[in-house]
Amino acid sequence: MKRFVLKVVVFLAILESISGFLLARQHYWYADAADRFARAPIRFVFIGSSRVAQAVVGETFSGEMPRAGDIALNLGRGYSTLAEHFFGLGRLAAASPRGLRGTVVFLEAPEGMPDLSTWTDPWFQFEDRSLLLMTMRASDLPAFWSRSAGTFEDKVSISVGQVSSLAGLRGSWRYYARAGWHSLTGRMAGDGEADTDLSEAGGVQIGREKFIAARNFAEALSRQAVQDQSELNSQDVERSILLSLASFLKKEGADFAVFTMPMSSVQKQPFLTEIGRKNRELVAVALKRAGVPLLRVGFPTTDDDFPDLWHLRKSRAREFSCALARAYLASRR
Repeated sequence: MKRFVLKVVVFLAILESISGFLLARQHYWYADAADRFARAPIRFVFIGSSRVAQAVVGETFSGEMPRAGDIALNLGRGYSTLAEHFFGLGRLAAASPRGLRGTVVFLEAPEGMPDLSTWTDPWFQFEDRSLLLMTMRASDLPAFWSRSAGTFEDKVSISVGQVSSLAGLRGSWRYYARAGWHSLTGRMAGDGEADTDLSEAGGVQIGREKFIAARNFAEALSRQAVQDQSELNSQDVERSILLSLASFLKKEGADFAVFTMPMSSVQKQPFLTEIGRKNRELVAVALKRAGVPLLRVGFPTTDDDFPDLWHLRKSRAREFSCALARAYLASRR
């Protein structure tokens, strides 16, 4: 019996070592960005959802800046939360002796409405809990248990992943499977690419079935959002992670701005109701009070520019990036 237990322990130790080795080399998302921060200053960082990943071309944006050589990183990611981006930016600050000083962080604000989730909302999205493991530190676990919403099972799973490489690797199997398939075939795994004029930036899946499901989900979600919407008050904004992020970046010596993200008419609907209009006005005042500029990017679109009703088509991304750069430069005058 003792020999059997010893074999099990040794086997698990080997698995743990292998998992730790793989995770240490998973230079992905904020881990890759932290490596780049450690080597050279990064001037511009874009955060938010896969909409940001699809719509912003960092090289095009930085190419419009008067100072040559400024580097721009796009860290937009599907199923990411603002809490994850908050923790991720903290990792970037720790990666360089100069922290985030001199960096400009841009966050998407569809129709002028940035993410207003709070620390008592879930810090992760169920569809990809591994993103929280990639950004949160073990020292954040007490606050995670006491403040973040979520089921007991989810919290246990994420907590175990923080202290066990083997458990932490479990949430990354898709990353390794897709990367392995890409290295063998030159194409990412999927159910057959659709002719959508979208890229896989930010984790967007462009298979035919996924594309159809995304359109249906966008329409259903928009209808539900209109039905469920309610008026915000100033306390809702004050409790937001957004303002925590603004305060953190100010202490770091970084600039922070939010920008209007192009949207399909389907996704605009909740923002164009009377309640939506009042909420946008309230948030605009709060942003101004916090010293966070709202960049209103002039960029006319039609629904044909959003193949899956979620993301700007790839062929217009450089055009939008130029428009965003011009809006940013105008705000600095």
